[in-house]
Amino acid sequence: MPLSAGMQQALENWIITRLKSKCPVCGGSQFGYNGVYGLGLLDDGAFVPGKFQPVIPLACLDCGNVVLISAIALGLTKDDTKQQPK
Repeated sequence: MPLSAGMQQALENWIITRLKSKCPVCGGSQFGYNGVYGLGLLDDGAFVPGKFQPVIPLACLDCGNVVLISAIALGLTKDDTKQQPK
């Protein structure tokens, strides 16, 4: 799901306040992101059909380290693990 302007602003505010605009691996200050993805949920090692956790991957543009941020925790999506990504 693409990020709206409001979602982008909320994410950028989170990066500034929580990550302090620094990559935890290399100290880089530039991150790339492009949407909300559905991370499949597992039950006893098997994927559960139709259940996803919405996450936003943040990639450091210097070293490539990726941090997954919960879109639910940021208030960008509802807490509905049955929601399938589009």
